[in-house]
Amino acid sequence: MKYIQYIIFNIFLIIFLIFSVISYLVGAKPLIVTSNSMSPSIEKGDLVVIIKGDQYEIGDIISFQNEGLIATHRVINIDYSDSNESIKFITKGDANKNTDFSLVKINNVIGKVGFIIPFLGFIFLFIQSKYSIYALIIIILILLIEKIRHDKN
Repeated sequence: MKYIQYIIFNIFLIIFLIFSVISYLVGAKPLIVTSNSMSPSIEKGDLVVIIKGDQYEIGDIISFQNEGLIATHRVINIDYSDSNESIKFITKGDANKNTDFSLVKINNVIGKVGFIIPFLGFIFLFIQSKYSIYALIIIILILLIEKIRHDKN
């Protein structure tokens, strides 16, 4: 039992350290995908690592601020028509039929998807949920019972 606990702890520690080092070195930002709008390229529950870029091209998957929310969609076209303002991107989720309603200004872009880690976002979503407290209590109780049983033997 202790060996399994040791392995699980070390796996989470290694994942945390990897993300910390990557974030520090390349200015990356991990985000959890909470919808299926980019399916099948990116699924709900995937963790995407966003890297700030100097320029973005058609086909890039970018994360951006849109009316207080963060969205991650593909650039399908670039609008250079407004000479007074910066470049704007026309974006669309791969699973969506239509393009996004509003154009994305370049200063609203957080960055583009550097890489995707499938399902890892579900773990972080679970940790943030109220159910994680219940799970933690159950795990502590199980470990406590195991310790008491082990000490008796």
